Amino acid sequence: MRAVLGHWLFGSIHPYPDGNGRMGRFTMNAMLASGGYPWTV
Repeated sequence: MRAVLGHWLFGSIHPYPDGNGRMGRFTMNAMLASGGYPWTV
C-alpha cells in the first residue's frame, strides 16, 4: 500500500510530465525493496 501511494504521490507533485512514470516506478521499486520484496521490471 505504501509503494502504491508513493508512486501516486510522486506522479501528482512532480512538475514535469515526461519523467513521472520513470521516477514513479523507481520510487515504487525502492519502497518495495526496502520492505524485502523483489525488484520489479
